Amino acid sequence: MEKKILVIDNEDQSEELEHLTTQAKKDGLILTCYQFNVGSSRESGLLTNGQIDIDKVVSEYRNRFAGKTFHLVACDWDLDDEKIDGVELLRQLNVRKIFSKMPKILYSGLLDAKLGEKIDDFKNDKITRDNLLRHIKFLINSDIRGYYERGEDRDNNIIAILRKDNLSLDDVLDKTLVEYPEFRLKKGWGRPTFNEKTYSEVLTLIDGNDTLREELKKDIIEQVIAYLTYPINIKGS
Repeated sequence: MEKKILVIDNEDQSEELEHLTTQAKKDGLILTCYQFNVGSSRESGLLTNGQIDIDKVVSEYRNRFAGKTFHLVACDWDLDDEKIDGVELLRQLNVRKIFSKMPKILYSGLLDAKLGEKIDDFKNDKITRDNLLRHIKFLINSDIRGYYERGEDRDNNIIAILRKDNLSLDDVLDKTLVEYPEFRLKKGWGRPTFNEKTYSEVLTLIDGNDTLREELKKDIIEQVIAYLTYPINIKGS
């Protein structure tokens, strides 16, 4: 199985990801790892006055990873930023339709310990009640598969999650659109939005637009079913 993951961390993870790739291969996984060093001084273009700038992060993500679908996003909980930790980063990216359809994990600490820290911050008036509730609601409602310690615990669980997850229609769709950008949809195929658009143009249209993505998948499924189905011969008609 071939899988792609993105690791978001303020520290360089090259050595750790090399080890993870080797371990995954032993378990029958061909793993391609990307990293995005949000919060790091090495990525000063993502910062403003030394702090994480969400608008810059979004812009750089779209430039660097346009058209890529990851089978898993692993994000460090502690990004060395006073206002934006891993949970808040994922929440704000989710609002902008980034990672909203991708499974995610958080690492660096276990859930009970991290929630305990947030509750202590609330009790000590370091964060507001709304901030605490927003934090908790995102943890409940987003597709976060687990909360793990950095190191072997994280890596073993990444491999376990990837081995369980089956290929989705989104995976196939994005892979095809990226591999054949100059292919063009036929005129009259599906809804007018996609008429005679190149695969590259289609990918741009559905990137971050869940409604259009679902409409495209619906059109594909209907067309495939129609192509694979024999007409019914009704006697006397």
